[in-house]
Amino acid sequence: MIKSLENIAARFEPKIRDSLLRAFASMKSHYTIAEIETALTSRGIGAVLIMIDEMPIEEILQKEVIGDINEAIISSGRQTVHIVPPLSLTDKTIFYYNILNPVTTDYIRTYNLNLVHKISVNTRDAIKNAIRNDHIAGNNPRSTARVFRDTVGLTPRQEMAIRNYEKGLTELDSTILSRELRDKKYDATIRQAISNKSSLSKTQINEMVDSYRSRYITFRAETIARTESLRAVSIGEYTSVIQGVNAGTIDPILVRRFWIYKDDKRTRNEHRKIPSLNPGGVRVDQPFQTPLGPILFPRDPAGSAANTIQCRCIVVYRLIDRET
Repeated sequence: MIKSLENIAARFEPKIRDSLLRAFASMKSHYTIAEIETALTSRGIGAVLIMIDEMPIEEILQKEVIGDINEAIISSGRQTVHIVPPLSLTDKTIFYYNILNPVTTDYIRTYNLNLVHKISVNTRDAIKNAIRNDHIAGNNPRSTARVFRDTVGLTPRQEMAIRNYEKGLTELDSTILSRELRDKKYDATIRQAISNKSSLSKTQINEMVDSYRSRYITFRAETIARTESLRAVSIGEYTSVIQGVNAGTIDPILVRRFWIYKDDKRTRNEHRKIPSLNPGGVRVDQPFQTPLGPILFPRDPAGSAANTIQCRCIVVYRLIDRET
């Protein structure tokens, strides 16, 4: 059953990644370079900042991305009815996962809104930072307009990394050759320029930066998709079990949830400690205690980023004695 849930996450991860990339492309095409340039020339940078605030980023994400995430939740929820120990099930009713269950609907709606808000804020902040810096540098309005569109899909931290990469190319800083997301096909050209102490041309730098930026946008989409596909599976699992308890199909007294971590070097040390912090497991409606704060399940949307991003842990359900 655990493998089945992992397969659901693996199936939806590329779908969510591709839907994010479509969303970023849609955001990028919302304004033409000419429209941004005209606003900047005629009304100043303040007008362009307003344009960023007025971009329908939330609507685009809802249209392109949320459907795939909710499908992953539903697929997981339908499978999860089989993961609890059979002896914890009652014969009061036949249980099935209902996406329209009020408790489930409210939980998923809150998760969707928070996810959309987080991506939107990061996207807007990155664009604002980029155009402010380009404007301060004294570049022409068309350059700033291009920077506006090129930054769509990045976080502020990623946007800064790209600016630093461009600076490194300009200054022939050898440390840029250690950047993981660089396009290695340019390494020989960069090494030769460093060795000869000959500057890269503007055309070469633009080409290298464009490639680096594209890789970063794809990386962001992949990172979000990896986390959210697994999170969607966890949400489907958790809300399904809660529905079973509320329907009287699952006896919460007879079952406990236990935290299982992936035993490899990618796992947080804090997550390795969770089983020992919850030695008897937890009830289906109780959070796990962790060194980074309590969370209901791996990748709990209410948990901190440090406690949830790229987490690969799982929960298993075990039958216990009624006396426990």
